[in-house]
Amino acid sequence: MPFVQVTQIQFKELVVDEEIKSICDGALALKASCLHPTTGQPLIKSITGGIDHSTEGRQGGMTHVFVTEFETEDDRRIYVNEDQQHRKFCEELSDMTAKISIVDFAPGVF
Repeated sequence: MPFVQVTQIQFKELVVDEEIKSICDGALALKASCLHPTTGQPLIKSITGGIDHSTEGRQGGMTHVFVTEFETEDDRRIYVNEDQQHRKFCEELSDMTAKISIVDFAPGVF
């Protein structure tokens, strides 16, 4: 069963555009660098992201969003709990964020 992770980010005010671009590029690069420990295949099936453009006014300060799709729940578990590239990225990201929201779901399962 596929799993989807939605990550919303609000960067700290002092973070400059070049740092934000670097983080965003790094997030997208996780697809190539986060590999299954036994198969060597990518843990991430797809990843996309961008700057918020909503006109609804309910972003709560979030400015950037990433949607990451995993083929299986196990791939998502390894990515979140074991993958060293993901952990390193999260450490870099934590110093730059004012707020972050992460929600995982299985499509169609309510």
